[in-house]
Amino acid sequence: TLIEGKVLIEKETGVNSVAETIELSPNQKATFNKESRHLVLEKIKLENQATWVKGSLVFEDQLFSEIIRDLERWYGVTITVKDEASLRCRFNTRIENETLEDVLRLFSSSGDVKWQILKDNHVLIEGSLCDYQNKNE
Repeated sequence: TLIEGKVLIEKETGVNSVAETIELSPNQKATFNKESRHLVLEKIKLENQATWVKGSLVFEDQLFSEIIRDLERWYGVTITVKDEASLRCRFNTRIENETLEDVLRLFSSSGDVKWQILKDNHVLIEGSLCDYQNKNE
């Protein structure tokens, strides 16, 4: 995510291949898609994406699987969610200077969820975060 300036991002595609490049401008975010192995450029609301600079995280209609990735980086932990359907739950929340335990309590209040902080900075979340049902799966 870029706040100001310009950044050129280059991904090598192989030994004799042309590299994939994109130019990132303010209010844009670049994400590397592991499945397609391509860089994806998207326009974002900067006030929500760059809040980590000010000590907070903002999630707007985000999948729990994406939120977990941010929480792992933020708190330096590894999070395992037993119920795979919970990874598809969507949340709107703002986290400001809360402890990891506070954040885990916040998410556990949304469903029938238990969490444990295990050794080696590993968090285990069990139970269902939401009543997610996808009729297409």
